[in-house]
Amino acid sequence: MTTEPFPSFDPFSDSALKRILKVTDSNPDLLHSRESTYLEFKESFNWAGRARYAKTCAAFANTRGGYLVFGIADKGRRVVGLPTPVFDNRDPTTITQYFNEHFSPEIRWDAISYDLRGHRLGILYTFEHTGKPVICTLNDQDIQDGLIYYRYRGRTQAIRHAELRAIIDEVRKKDQDLWLHHIQHMAKIGVRETGILDFASGAGTSPAGALVIDESLLDRIKFIREGHFDVKTGAPAIRIIGEAQAIPRGTILPTHTVYKTSTIRTPQIIHAFLDQTKVTNPNDYIEGVCFETHSTLPIYYFIYLANMSLDDAIGLIRATKSTSSAKGSLISRLTSRDDLRHTPFSMSHLAPLRSLLIAKKLNPDIPEAQIVLVLQAIRTLHNREVDPAYLCPLLKLWFNAHYADLAKMDLTYHLRQAICFVDRTLYRKAVKNS
Repeated sequence: MTTEPFPSFDPFSDSALKRILKVTDSNPDLLHSRESTYLEFKESFNWAGRARYAKTCAAFANTRGGYLVFGIADKGRRVVGLPTPVFDNRDPTTITQYFNEHFSPEIRWDAISYDLRGHRLGILYTFEHTGKPVICTLNDQDIQDGLIYYRYRGRTQAIRHAELRAIIDEVRKKDQDLWLHHIQHMAKIGVRETGILDFASGAGTSPAGALVIDESLLDRIKFIREGHFDVKTGAPAIRIIGEAQAIPRGTILPTHTVYKTSTIRTPQIIHAFLDQTKVTNPNDYIEGVCFETHSTLPIYYFIYLANMSLDDAIGLIRATKSTSSAKGSLISRLTSRDDLRHTPFSMSHLAPLRSLLIAKKLNPDIPEAQIVLVLQAIRTLHNREVDPAYLCPLLKLWFNAHYADLAKMDLTYHLRQAICFVDRTLYRKAVKNS
C-alpha cells in the first residue's frame, strides 16, 4: 500500500501566487509570468473541456506539480477573469470522479477562486505524485488509454523515452533508499529486537511472537503516520498509545480459520482469476483490491463467487478500511460503464492478431514488443469470442514472465487491462445489479 504525503508547502500562499501571477509594470492587466513546466493558462472554464484539463493535471502530476489558471487569455497573457461562477459552482467530487475514472493512480489536486485586481480567476493546483507515472486508463476526447502524459516547457504531450526512463530510475532509487534506511535502522536496533508490522492489516511479527493492532485503530494510525511530528528532523513519526498485552509462547488458543486481506495482493488476485480458482473467501479478494496501488484488477469474478449483488459489493468496498486511491477508483469502475474495450484509431494493425486469437493459433512465445499488440487485440474481441480456457493460460504465462519488471510499465499496464476486460466480459452480466 502506498499513501501520498501531505504537501510540504502551500500552493496558494501569497508568495506562491505572486510568483505565478506577476503582472507587468506597464499594464496591470498583463501577466509577466509565462506558461512553463508548472504553469498553464486557460481563458475560460468549461466542463466540456474536462479531458484537456485532466490531461494537463496528469502531466503536472508526472513532472513536478503545477498550476492550471482559468481567466487568463492564452495569447498575450491578458487577465480577463471568469465572467460566470461556473468554476466556483463545479462540485469537486465530479472532478475527482472524472480524474479517477480516467487516470491511475489518483491525481491529487486542490483549487481556489482568486481575485486579481478585480478579475476573478480559478486556480487548480496538481501535486506531484510520489507513485508516478500516472497513466490514462480510459479514452475520452483528447486523452488516450495507455498513454503517460508529461509536462514539457509550456506544452503537455505523451512522455518521451528519456523522461520515462528517469521516472523509472527515480522509483528504483526511492525503493533502494527506503530499503537501505530500514536495514540501517534494523542494524542499530538489532535483528533479534526488530519486528515487522503491516499497516494494511494490522498484523505483524516480533521476536516475542505475533503482534496485532485492532483494525478499528488502523485508520487513525495511518492519519498520524502522514503527519510530521519529529521535532528534531521533521521525519514522519508514529506514537502508539494504549495497552499492549503479550501472549506467551506455547499458549493454546481456540482454533478457527481467519483469512487476512494482507496476504492477498496483486499476484494472488490475478492468479486466482486466471486459474478460475473457486476461492472460499471471495470477499477478501474484493477487499484486497482496495489495498493495492491501482484498481485495474479482476473484480467481477470474485463478486460472482461471493453471490453478491453489485450494490452489495460496492457497500463492502466502501466499508473497507483502506486509504489507497484504488478504493475510490474501484467504486468508480463499478458505478460507471467500465467497458475496458480497446478502441484504437485504426484496427488494421490488430486484425491479424485478432484472427489468430479467434482461431486459437497464436504462438505464445512471441517477442515482447508484440505482446502489447496482442493484449490490445484481446480487448477488441466480441463477448462470444472470449474463451477463458484459451486466453487465461496465455495471460498467466505473460504475467508470470513480465509483471515483476519495473522497466516494463507499458506491458504490465496492458496486461492488467486485458485481464480486467476478460473478467468483465465473462462475469459482469452474471453479477446481480441489486
